[in-house]
Amino acid sequence: MIESYTYWTLVCMHIAFSMTWMYKLSRTSRYLRHWHQSGDFGTEQPASEMCVIIPVLEETVRLWHTVERFVKMQDNIQGRYSVIIVTTEKEKEAYQHTTRNLLHRVDQAGSIAELESVLSVALPKLGNNTQHRLDSNINLEQARQISRTLIQERPDTIELADELAERYPCVRTFHMPGTTGNMAHQVNYGVEQFVQTVSDSGSVLFALYNADSCPDQRAFAWVRHIRHQYHRQHCIFQQYGIYFNNFENWSRDSFIKKSILTAAAAWQSRWSLGFEIPNALRTFRDDTDFVMEEKKCFPFVNYCIGHGLFFDYDTYKKFKGFSTTTHNEDAIFGLQASYSGVPIIPVPFFESADSPDTVRALYIQKSTWFWGPFQAFKYKDIIMGYENINNLANKFRLTWLSCCLFEHGVRWIAGPTLMVFFLALSLLHPLPYRLPLFILVYLIYLVLPNLVAIALSKTYLEEGIQKFRWPGTIAECCTGSILMFIMHGASAYRTIWIKLTSAQIQKERTPLKGQ
Repeated sequence: MIESYTYWTLVCMHIAFSMTWMYKLSRTSRYLRHWHQSGDFGTEQPASEMCVIIPVLEETVRLWHTVERFVKMQDNIQGRYSVIIVTTEKEKEAYQHTTRNLLHRVDQAGSIAELESVLSVALPKLGNNTQHRLDSNINLEQARQISRTLIQERPDTIELADELAERYPCVRTFHMPGTTGNMAHQVNYGVEQFVQTVSDSGSVLFALYNADSCPDQRAFAWVRHIRHQYHRQHCIFQQYGIYFNNFENWSRDSFIKKSILTAAAAWQSRWSLGFEIPNALRTFRDDTDFVMEEKKCFPFVNYCIGHGLFFDYDTYKKFKGFSTTTHNEDAIFGLQASYSGVPIIPVPFFESADSPDTVRALYIQKSTWFWGPFQAFKYKDIIMGYENINNLANKFRLTWLSCCLFEHGVRWIAGPTLMVFFLALSLLHPLPYRLPLFILVYLIYLVLPNLVAIALSKTYLEEGIQKFRWPGTIAECCTGSILMFIMHGASAYRTIWIKLTSAQIQKERTPLKGQ
């Protein structure tokens, strides 16, 4: 009796969650449609300072193409525009480690095609030159020697960044000394170094991006338009990602690997469209015009993402910069904004972002991201020290917001765990209808919203996902979503295990092929 009750509870619960996802996706669709039909925003921009910050470590392959994209975006920007590449002394050690791995792969390669595959993930992509072809007339040993030379002579990120700064007047580099620190240290260093070069730091709008970022070119004009129209001197804008930019990297993998990686990219895009944007919109008046004016109500928790993030210098200083004592610097930044009443405005134009191109990299990335909600109460303690909070009402408000953020982590674990439990109840019970019903619920809960998210992405994203073809995508999502979801939950358990067993926790970087 209890087992049957549990089973039907899981059925109803997953169907209810599916309906919630579909409702939130429809709300995002209306928001996107409104702004994409609103026309040009370039005529209502203030002529102020804008600075793009790109912290880099071992990004020789992707950096050139990314920086050129940001350089071209200055055509849509009124006022002074700068692109700052922040390198770090850690680059030298990381470069040597990657070189050893790449040379090992060259030695193990059994064909010229395998050597070309190694070079494709090792050598910088300069302009449109994305292919590294070896002469088919040479033998394998000659090709191997040429490959070794190309890998050993390739520039590191510091050299490449300096070359970009020499080529483009709007590009500058700041090199952070020391071999310790992480991305937050680089961002803080870049911001502070840049502010020393301007006369009015209060007018600067910073935009934080990664070395693989491909933002929609309309995003910058929209942000400046909204900031000017609604007099948003102190606010945060968040651009969200659609994670199919590099899907061709896994399109030649086995069907199972390709299915897991496609489903993961679809899930992350669904999270942007069906959770993050609707969550941000809860802060504002709910009308058909999507006016960016806040509700006066009990505070909602929101978090930031460390790419596509726009902020002004005064807000940055109020938050004491990006946290260097927490595992992830972006989640606490968003919690501080939620507590301080600084709105996080969702940008309706997307970033075409990369998704991990190996299952191992996906697992490590998810585990790293889980630290965001997992350390919610550590953020609370840090913010209380920053703000010197003594008022009981303010303490309660911050605690409530921290609990809401921590709940995201609980949901991260509970969803996949309940799905596995639901599958076990369906497989182990003799009633014949249970397994077909599980499959139906699985398709409604995991697969259908993923496909809707892909459809929205194809509608509103200019590049990357347009090459997707529906028959293969549907088959991959149907096959890979359950495996991806189980691994999604397992990554959270991995983080908890690291927390319980490791005396000193190092932040893991999502590995690229060859690293």
